[in-house]
Amino acid sequence: MFDLCRFREDASTEGLSADQQAKVKRHIEVRQKVARIATPILINRCRQTLRKFVTDEIKVGSLSMPRNRINEAVFILESLRTLNCYPQSFSRTDAMPVNPLERAVVT
Repeated sequence: MFDLCRFREDASTEGLSADQQAKVKRHIEVRQKVARIATPILINRCRQTLRKFVTDEIKVGSLSMPRNRINEAVFILESLRTLNCYPQSFSRTDAMPVNPLERAVVT
């Protein structure tokens, strides 16, 4: 899911025919549309998982959390830290930070 949301530089259309340029442009438009739909879903899912992790960690107290749960939380945080989203993935009305990690943790 992270790859669906990841920003990719526009492919060069230099030297391509008009038909090939149109195909590249369409591919970029589709990728951006998918990212606009997938990014809020991804952020919400990460938020839910991190909240559940924190809640469970509080419940277990001084006991250790299962290693797979810790690995999952680390993976999410590292992936969000390096995720570079399309700017259009978030609506302008969002009062949330644009950085996905801040967005997932702050709310």
